[in-house]
Amino acid sequence: MPKIDVRRRVPRPAKKIFALVADIESYPEFLPGCARARLFDRKEKNPRAELVFASKRLMLIGLPGEIAFTSAVSLNPEALTIEARQIEGLFESLTCIWRFKRISKTSCDVNCALRFAFRETWLHLAVTPLLKIAIWQTIAAFEARALKD
Repeated sequence: MPKIDVRRRVPRPAKKIFALVADIESYPEFLPGCARARLFDRKEKNPRAELVFASKRLMLIGLPGEIAFTSAVSLNPEALTIEARQIEGLFESLTCIWRFKRISKTSCDVNCALRFAFRETWLHLAVTPLLKIAIWQTIAAFEARALKD
């Protein structure tokens, strides 16, 4: 299964960055391409979330301008990990695992590991380069949001 692994040191506490990533409903405020985000289950550690991304780039490769997917999300504040597994959407399978490692009181390492497979080969070829860009943009957006406070 293809994977994209991104690591970045962020000059903010691990718990703060964990809280930003866990606040799924705020994504449209700052996450590039995120048009809508909502939670279906408001269980404290295991919500289901729907994210809708909109991009003209998607239309250039023959996809609709908006793509929605629903994920089961597992939040573990003690271990500082977040795991999201797609249960409905474009991918055959999609798992995103966030890990936040405390480096000091004021900094942490953020790791975002994306594992994915598409139902169609042409989608893999067309979308994988966009995903690589999107992951870097996503981490940069969370970092910028954290630095605002």
